[in-house]
Amino acid sequence: MKYVYCPSCDEVSVLASVEPERCAHCRKAAFPVPIRRSWQYWASAGVILAGAAAVFLTNYADLVQRILLFVPFFAVGLFFSTWGLQTSKRLALELGRSKGAEKG
Repeated sequence: MKYVYCPSCDEVSVLASVEPERCAHCRKAAFPVPIRRSWQYWASAGVILAGAAAVFLTNYADLVQRILLFVPFFAVGLFFSTWGLQTSKRLALELGRSKGAEKG
């Protein structure tokens, strides 16, 4: 996963590592902005893995009970993941703007 900043439309796009560095909004050339994974990313991964471990370690015979056990873990993990993505995009936008000002 990589973040790219488009100076044409002043937007940050989140792309897969193998995708070309083009803006997802206007398809013009964009430049990469290096962002490290936030603590929210690691927290979301940990919470979801803890939920998966809880499901596998319990002896609930009913599938519905296992799903209901996992749902809160998934919801909290999704919350952290979304929060981390928003934070990272905001940081990438600030860094992209500053790099764009340096180039221009």
